[in-house]
Amino acid sequence: MLALVFTPALLTLVRVWSSVDYYSQCFLIPIVSALSFRKRARGLGPSRRDPRGAIALAVAFALYLLGLAADSASLQGLSVVLAVSAVVLHAWGPQGLRRLAFPVAFLLFMVPIPSAVLTPIIVWLQLQVSVASVDALQALGYSVLRAGNVVLLPGGASLFVAEACS
Repeated sequence: MLALVFTPALLTLVRVWSSVDYYSQCFLIPIVSALSFRKRARGLGPSRRDPRGAIALAVAFALYLLGLAADSASLQGLSVVLAVSAVVLHAWGPQGLRRLAFPVAFLLFMVPIPSAVLTPIIVWLQLQVSVASVDALQALGYSVLRAGNVVLLPGGASLFVAEACS
């Protein structure tokens, strides 16, 4: 039932993963998390229901609605991870959540980082890669220059350090 409720969020995440190059690995994250979850859940034993799980699930739904209203894949993704955490807490209590902390927390890597946060980091990384490349080439004796994130090579050729390179 939880998967049905969060289907729009999951579809939004899939749309982001398939349209943005640096999120393509996110398709593997739920699979790896599920395999780890399955392995770690074997020794949990009987459930120790915790009512705080229901409260956390209500918070996850509120976050989900906020993410839908704001059309934010990041908030929707966080709500999915929080909902999974809430279900684990409700089903197995704090001890079960501790035991399953890795597979649940690993799901955070599938949540897209908001572009307002990610874009400045990418620009900075592009510049750092450009600086390091020029420094390495100059140390090897090549005559190269840098203009922003463009490496100017002898003979007028140039290399652009793209987002994927950073």
